Amino acid sequence: MATIDHLGIAVRSIEHAQRIYQALGLTVLKEEEEDEGVRSVMIPLGDSRLRLLEPLDKTTSVARFLDQHGEGLHHVALHVDDISGTFEEM
Repeated sequence: MATIDHLGIAVRSIEHAQRIYQALGLTVLKEEEEDEGVRSVMIPLGDSRLRLLEPLDKTTSVARFLDQHGEGLHHVALHVDDISGTFEEM
């Protein structure tokens, strides 16, 4: 069975965006990651998480997404018990 691991939210500034989520009473985990040209933080939300994504430069897919669509939902990451089996099934 698939569950939502996290929702990736593209933002121009993690610092600005996290203040909004904190004002809503959510906790922003301070462990920033830098990977694939983005800086990110996680926000636990029940059994899932929100992942704020800030591009480190203008050449990343997240930067292009922001230019075309503005801030918002970038991706949905699912958790499955058997990735190989799920891939074959799809």
